Amino acid sequence: MNRVLVVAAVCFAILGGARMSHAASPSEDLTLLCAEFWESSLRADPVEATSLGDRRYDDRLTDITPTGRAIRRRELQFFQSRARSLDVEKL
Repeated sequence: MNRVLVVAAVCFAILGGARMSHAASPSEDLTLLCAEFWESSLRADPVEATSLGDRRYDDRLTDITPTGRAIRRRELQFFQSRARSLDVEKL
């Protein structure tokens, strides 16, 4: 999971972590994707979120059950699909 957080942090740092209600350009699509991925990563690993200073998830632990891991795997596949759909040439 740490590798996922590193990727999210890089996206977040490069793009400034801006949140948008709708994306109008490929770079805005990427910004939105990175912001959503970052939030998803914090929710999925609340202990890491707390260690980074995000106190929203202090009352939770990471769900390491088979069901929890399957849910996270589907979330990551969804983000991967969205990332692959971006037109890299237009970024």
